[in-house]
Amino acid sequence: MKRIACLLVACTSLAGCRQSQARICLTEPQARKLNLRFTDALAADSRQNVFLLTGGNIVRYGPREHEIEELLRTSRRDLVDVAVAPEDVLLALGRDALYAVFAGELVELLKLPGQGLKVSCHGDHVYVLVRTRAGRQGLLRYDFARKHVEPLLVTPEQISAVCAVPGGCLVAAGGSLYKLFVPEASAAGAAREVHRVLLLATAGKAIVSVAADPRHAMVYFAGPNMTYAWAKRRAVPLFPMGGQVRYHRGVLAIASPGLRQVVQLTEPAARADRMLRDAPPAVLPPS
Repeated sequence: MKRIACLLVACTSLAGCRQSQARICLTEPQARKLNLRFTDALAADSRQNVFLLTGGNIVRYGPREHEIEELLRTSRRDLVDVAVAPEDVLLALGRDALYAVFAGELVELLKLPGQGLKVSCHGDHVYVLVRTRAGRQGLLRYDFARKHVEPLLVTPEQISAVCAVPGGCLVAAGGSLYKLFVPEASAAGAAREVHRVLLLATAGKAIVSVAADPRHAMVYFAGPNMTYAWAKRRAVPLFPMGGQVRYHRGVLAIASPGLRQVVQLTEPAARADRMLRDAPPAVLPPS
């Protein structure tokens, strides 16, 4: 179940910002040697572990011990995404259910009313994107502590990314980024009182993933080939690699399925702040 990988970890300082570093966790030759087949699923926990879906299993990469570990006893081809809940509980989203990963097994938490697409968690709130039987996309909020689920919206728009944040979640659709403000109270009808506010519009290809750093009021989002930072109604290119992004406690993980690489940026807010101060207002290029 566990494979020890001699992974080359290269630490390089990002130009112009000593507080931020890029650490290459997995390179394409290493991924090929380990037979890792990347998907769009990525999660990160408080110990800087990175979780990927590959070959029907959930793989944990531990940067401290440079170790690859397959977490499931039995391969599951129906899994589509992963996320981390409070106390570093790992969640796995299947096509028809949401699971917690425990001792190599999947424990079902919630049966889905449609096909599971994406999952994101902040605190006790788990946001699940599904495709309904009518072909639309629906967003659910599951309360991890109270075991309660609320439907939030159904839309004909194609949502490409979901990121749970305090007070709601960020969603990307059609190259634009929105925040859904979701009431905390469970009063009758509260789940329907969802407001969509445009945060950022970009030209070109769709946003494929979103991550947030609430402490620094920073949003990170990525296209296929570039990762950006957004704050104070402005965005700047942050790192020349796109794909899936996840943020946890001062570390931004970026996984590129196309390049088959995983990179961790430490203290990305410090670099983004400097770039936002120095860069003139500009329209983002297609990524």
